[in-house]
Amino acid sequence: NYLGSINWFNYFNSNSNINDDISFLYLHINIAINHFIPKQHRHKLIYPIWFSKELKILIKQKQIAHLAYKTLNLPESYNTFSNLRIKCKNIRYRDYNVYINNTQNSVKINPKHFWKFYNSQKSSLQLPAVMSYLDEETSSGSEIVNFFKSHFSNVYKPNTLNSYNISNISKLDNSLFCVNSINISIMDVFNEFWCTNQNQSLGPDGISAKFLKE
Repeated sequence: NYLGSINWFNYFNSNSNINDDISFLYLHINIAINHFIPKQHRHKLIYPIWFSKELKILIKQKQIAHLAYKTLNLPESYNTFSNLRIKCKNIRYRDYNVYINNTQNSVKINPKHFWKFYNSQKSSLQLPAVMSYLDEETSSGSEIVNFFKSHFSNVYKPNTLNSYNISNISKLDNSLFCVNSINISIMDVFNEFWCTNQNQSLGPDGISAKFLKE
């Protein structure tokens, strides 16, 4: 147990810099991920991700019918193949629209569906060096994030419940923000990990909720 072998208590007690503590924590979490988490190879999909089971069956039937038509060269064989081809085309159009609508509607609740579709459309999992949105183009990571934010802004509603007046923060007693005065038990941490949603996208630290939870 790599993470269990580290004396976290001694390190955090001997260091008063919260930034160093966070860096130390993420350093060892990333070491654990890189050395002990199995890597999965991305398998190339035979069919697009939005193909339904019904469509896959019809495609196989169409391929068999096409082979029969080429072999027998009969009008009946061609009619069977032609009907299956039309049916495949209609269901393909239906499946694509259903998948796109479901993905768009679930962006706020489960953005994993969007990224699954996005990743299925390209051979590499890396974001392109330059991305464009409307008439703007950028290679900056933060600006790319803002492009996505602008595009999906109509999906999200502004949070009006937690509105803070930043000007009042400077008037507060600095002792209220002393990290050492905060008492957090191990069970508090476990409870927060247990409540994390594994369907959410990775945060800026790149650590999945599933890793923290398990």
